[in-house]
Amino acid sequence: MKAELYDQANEGGHTTISLELNPDGSVQLFYHDVGPAALEMFGDSDYEAWLTVSAASVPALCFALLKQGFSGDGQALTRARDLCNRSGIDHEFGVWT
Repeated sequence: MKAELYDQANEGGHTTISLELNPDGSVQLFYHDVGPAALEMFGDSDYEAWLTVSAASVPALCFALLKQGFSGDGQALTRARDLCNRSGIDHEFGVWT
């Protein structure tokens, strides 16, 4: 599974940021910058950087992102359910009265 998070080209070059779920269950955020701006900032016209979260740490990452994204939100449950529905994420939603 892969998603492009950012893709911008201008006179300074081209920058992309992608997210990938690897076959081993790890998640990788990958940054790629090419062009004169990269040369000026990093000393090379082709700069790459990445963050890889191991499969064992993906649940903790998920928890941290949900906490950050929904803290203080009275509609957190509804928004999280809607996100799961839009993204095709298997989930269970329940109500008790």
